[in-house]
Amino acid sequence: MGESGINILLIGENQNGCWQLAKRLEERGCRWRFACTLAEAQSLLARYEFRVVLSTRPAIAENPVRKLFTKANSHVFFSCPVEDGCLWFQAIDNGEDCLRMPALCPSEFIGVLEKIVAKEISAKGDPAEGSVVGPDFKLRS
Repeated sequence: MGESGINILLIGENQNGCWQLAKRLEERGCRWRFACTLAEAQSLLARYEFRVVLSTRPAIAENPVRKLFTKANSHVFFSCPVEDGCLWFQAIDNGEDCLRMPALCPSEFIGVLEKIVAKEISAKGDPAEGSVVGPDFKLRS
């Protein structure tokens, strides 16, 4: 089975809240894992390499989730609920702090995310087709 796509970690209160995003990621050839707690995120980070992390928990400077991924050379985003939707903030861009970037509405966020996914897949030299989601998730080397 192929190793195309990239690994993405979703962190939130429950998996049901991110099924649409997870489906969209799968369609782009991504493999994803879900964590509800910091302990689950740490366990997954110890076993897998994640290029993108999407969290419903704020990634402020003191947040342990943010500290976990600063060293991981990942792209880290967190969402913040507002009225009938949410805004997305990028906390880390390829390992670099960028909390001062402007908030993204959902459509802007999806555009940025799709560019990152395309760039990461291209950098691997893997086509998005034939991707594997689930049990064949790429382990850390």
